Order: sequence, then C-alpha cells, then structure tokens
Amino acid sequence: MTDDGDSLDRVMNMPEGFIAVVDPYESGSLLAPGFGRLGFGCVMVRSTPEIPAEYRAGFRAGDFAEVVGFDGDLPKTLRSLERLRVRHVLAGSEWGVNLADRLSEALGVPSNGTRLTLARRDKFLMNEAARACGLRAAEQCRAGELGELLGWARRRGRWPVVVKPPRSMSSEGVHLCRDESGLREAFADVRGRRNKLGLVNDVVLAQECLGGTEYVVDTVSYEGRHRLAGVWRYGRGARGTSRFGTFKTKELLPRAGETQERLFAYAARVLDAVGIRYGPGHCELMWDGGEPALVEVGARTHGGVKAHELSRAATGTSQVDMTVECYAAPERFLRAADDPGRVERRAAMLLLTPGRGGRLKGLRHRGEVERLASFHELHLDARPGERVGRVVGLVSLVHEDGATVERDLRRVMSLEEDGLYEFEEEECGSDG
Repeated sequence: MTDDGDSLDRVMNMPEGFIAVVDPYESGSLLAPGFGRLGFGCVMVRSTPEIPAEYRAGFRAGDFAEVVGFDGDLPKTLRSLERLRVRHVLAGSEWGVNLADRLSEALGVPSNGTRLTLARRDKFLMNEAARACGLRAAEQCRAGELGELLGWARRRGRWPVVVKPPRSMSSEGVHLCRDESGLREAFADVRGRRNKLGLVNDVVLAQECLGGTEYVVDTVSYEGRHRLAGVWRYGRGARGTSRFGTFKTKELLPRAGETQERLFAYAARVLDAVGIRYGPGHCELMWDGGEPALVEVGARTHGGVKAHELSRAATGTSQVDMTVECYAAPERFLRAADDPGRVERRAAMLLLTPGRGGRLKGLRHRGEVERLASFHELHLDARPGERVGRVVGLVSLVHEDGATVERDLRRVMSLEEDGLYEFEEEECGSDG
C-alpha cells in the first residue's frame, strides 16, 4: 500500500500529519508536489476501484506516502485517515468533490460540509442556489422525459438552448440546440448514457443559452474569505469539435480592472451560495447584457496542468500554489487575501485543432511558431506517427506586451488556416 517507505517514515514523524487529496488528477496532480516543497506529506484517497484510464499515464505514485482506497465503507476510510493523522482533506479533481466533503466533515477538519455538497456538483442545483441568492443565472429545466423539456422550450419560445448532463464534468455531453429537432437529438444522446464519472444520466438539463463573452474566475478560500487567483477569458468554437463548449483560446487577464472586479465580486457570491468556504473554486461566467451570469461552478482547481504552468510563467504563482498556501500556511494566505497581486506579463494559450483525427506526421510551420516573440511552449498530445483526436495539442504565449500576445495568437490561427498540420495518409479500411 505504501509506495515510498522513506517518504512515509519521514512524514509520519511530522507533528502536522498528512494532507489527503481525493482523486488528484488533471491540475490536482500538482497539489502533492506543491505541499511537498513546503515539507508536508500527502496521501491519496482514491474514490474508484482503479485510477481512471485517462489519468493512469500521468499519475505519479511517488508523490504520495500512501494510497487509501474508498470502497463505499466510510468508517473504514476514516480509520485509515485518522491513523495517518490527516489534518486536511481536499478534492484533487471533479471526481473527488463530494467524497472530500464527506471525509473532511466527518474528521472535523476544515470542511465545506455536506449540506450543499450536491450543489457543488449538480449544474441544475448550483444555478438554483445562485438564483436563490439573487444572482443572475440561466433559465433552466431538468427532466427525465423529453416532453417536459420540449414543453419548457416551447413556452420560452427562444432558441438556441443548451442541453447537458447535470452531473458530468467539463464539456462532456454539452449540445447547442437551435430547434426542437436538435433538442430531441441531444436528449437521446444524453439520457441514459453513463458519463465519465461513472454516473448514469437519468435526467437531462436544458438551459438558456447565455450570450456574450465567457470568463473563468479562479479563487481560493479559507474560513469563507475568498481570494482571487486569476481571471481567464475564453474564445469559443474550436473547429472540428463535436460538442458545443470547447474553447479555442484562453487568455489570462490582469487581475485589476472594472470587469475583473465585477466578475470576482459575483463569483464570491456564488461561492457563498454553494458553500465553498475552504480551498479552490472556479466559476464559469458569461458576460451577458452588461453583467455576469453563472454557467457553472467547480469546487476544485481549474482545468489542466498547462493553465497553471502558464499562470506561473506570467505571474510567478497559480491557483494551485495559492491552494497549497491556503492549507499549509493559512495565516500567510489570509494576510495576502486583500492583495490582488499583479499579472506581470500577459499570457494566452490556443488549442491546436486541425478539424480531423488521424496519425499526425508533423507541423509544417513549427519553426515560425517557435520564433514568435511571445512563444512560450508548444505541446503536442502525441509523438509523430501516433493517432491523435481532433485536438492535437496547444501553443502557449507569454509576453510583457499584451498586443504582442494578441498579434502572435492571430498568427498561429492564420497558420492553422493555411495548413499547419501534416497527417499520414491512411488506406481505406484502416482503423481511422
């Protein structure tokens, strides 16, 4: 059970005990190394029998002194964490949100509690919680029968609408429906399907399609005091993606500014509405009609590893780093809560989306991309010759001058249009 005996011996001698991270995947994989740099040991709590397939390759067992499996027996898991003198429990991904709430509450350590735990995962409930607090949120209807959703859409009389599973993660199963036919197709695709979290979509959620620009507001909280970690602006519409909601560009904005301040003020009220008092959160918001409106909120760190690495390159810190400080040094975290900090450099990332899958041979203009003034990193999801999906990687840009970042962003998109990607020719009847 113990992956690194020396690590366990070292940390077991620490008076502070362990920090437990439930399902540390995607950006949550950065938490244990962050705590380790400050001298805190971590244990992993795994909520599933096995690590989900998409995260196995990137999982580093050596980051954890012990892995505690949860098989549905909460008292048994609690005994393991008590033996390890666990002092904090936090979610490392969407998979772990509800279990982290249950464990932290039962252990009597700082916790968001279980009273509103479902509103931190269910997209219908989180919007209703926001609306109950007087916040702008999308009109919506949740139903297990198609007729009820069609009736709601007809009464509204405004298209398009967005259809999604209420308890999925990211943009899984999200459809933009422009008419009743599209709604019928989306319902058939979502209803009864088992999502990535292993949950069956027994109901389907239809929501008003909010207009305007989408932002993500990253936060970290301690004792109900919220600190801004970053504001990202999304550019939607990655070509060739089969679902509505996949971003094309993602820009890290300066923390200061009227729009950013209004977004953060709104996000803080959302956090209060769904009971996020400790740890990371991120609110996806639309700037619609001159004000923010909620898309959804997550009680975990935002996105994947690359966004946090980009934030560090631009600002020297990230939401992950603030989360580590929040739990490891709460007094220091609270002292800095009113300091918005500064984005020293502007940063952006762009998804590489050729609009087709296949075996990637290479990039025709790679040298030009890497010579751009703001070039920071080019990351591909596969080596040449390996099969890729409709998103093949990303380019990240960092520069002191925001105009330079925007110019280079446009140049990469122009190169895409001119033919950036080379794919291997495949014979008819092959696996692609």
